[in-house]
Amino acid sequence: MLANIEKIQEMLDCYNLDALIITNRDSMKYLGYDMWFDSVKEWMTIAGGSNDSGSTSMCVIPNKGEPIYIISAFALSFITSEYRNVFPYGRYTNYDIPGKSVSGENKIPEVLRGCVYEDPYDALNGAIEDLGIKRSRIALEYDGMNRRHTNEVKNTLNGCVLFNGSELIRIARLYKTPKEIELIKKCFEITEMGIYRSLNNIAKGTNLGEANDEFENYIRSQGALHQHYSLMHDGLGMTENRDNVFNNKMIMGVDAGVIYKNYISDTGLTIFLGQYNNKDLDTYKRLLSIIESGFSYMRPGKKCLDIYKAMKACSDKIGNINVMFEGHGIGLSFREYPYINSGVDYSYYNGFNDISANFTIEESMVINLELGLHEFGKKTFQIEKTILVTKNGMQPIIQQDRVMPIIIN
Repeated sequence: MLANIEKIQEMLDCYNLDALIITNRDSMKYLGYDMWFDSVKEWMTIAGGSNDSGSTSMCVIPNKGEPIYIISAFALSFITSEYRNVFPYGRYTNYDIPGKSVSGENKIPEVLRGCVYEDPYDALNGAIEDLGIKRSRIALEYDGMNRRHTNEVKNTLNGCVLFNGSELIRIARLYKTPKEIELIKKCFEITEMGIYRSLNNIAKGTNLGEANDEFENYIRSQGALHQHYSLMHDGLGMTENRDNVFNNKMIMGVDAGVIYKNYISDTGLTIFLGQYNNKDLDTYKRLLSIIESGFSYMRPGKKCLDIYKAMKACSDKIGNINVMFEGHGIGLSFREYPYINSGVDYSYYNGFNDISANFTIEESMVINLELGLHEFGKKTFQIEKTILVTKNGMQPIIQQDRVMPIIIN
């Protein structure tokens, strides 16, 4: 499992909770469950149904003990990795006793029949009974449920004290596990190499479509999927218009990302294509110093605003009033906690108490800093790098050479 279960259980202890019930598809993906079957929408099988998932998957994470997965019986046939404590529902076919481990290599034996729950709420009730928490304090991820689903779950948990636990899983995702870090590294390695492969087409003066094709051919050969490959030029913002033609007088940014085993990368760099002058090169180096000033403060104990203020001070010093910069976490999504910008100096309610949006930087966070300078009708500069916060500081998630722009004559 990739998820930081220890961090989740720390929060359960902190708020005196007996369990957290996960319902959101992205959160289920974080817990290792991701099947195409769950992309079926309710209206595809029930006339007048909603646009919510046609099947309901949940996971009950107890304060102590292993998570219990609630998965449709039909979806079990698609499992390729081991899940412990699966409570299937739906009677699509007859499967093993609830709570038995299931894996793609060892399908549930046919000999043990008739023990699949009627529906997800029946299975949820079975899980709660199995854990002995019928009357307890439970955090529920409301984000993943429509009104009907919410009411059904509440009825099932009648007698429990319920809290909104939607924020708990997001905060847990701040802290990456070693397995997550390895996947993120691989994701960035593929992206970086894919961009460099696409430079061959850019050098030939082709168009964005051909450069994108080269990028996509490479990342697919590495088992990754396309997330984005965008061009920023002439100070006009971001585009993926395949007909954009490269010429020999462009200073432009390329921003790209891929999806590798559900994890996402996001990175960018500046390309000098053809003619440029020393002032352009000086501008690039000044912009890079803004990014580096932020990373110089990136270590455990610092606040997000500390990082932003360091970048702002550097920006003010070099006088680039039009430059835009910020930072954010990255993982299953290309934007996760923490956020690094001027607007994080506030507190918000996390379902239990007020906490600061100005998060403290801690070990095992993966953080991206990015910057753009757009000179309308002329040129675009883009610099983006990602680091892993370590015990005593930080280190690049991979080698991302941004000392100079990519220069193509």
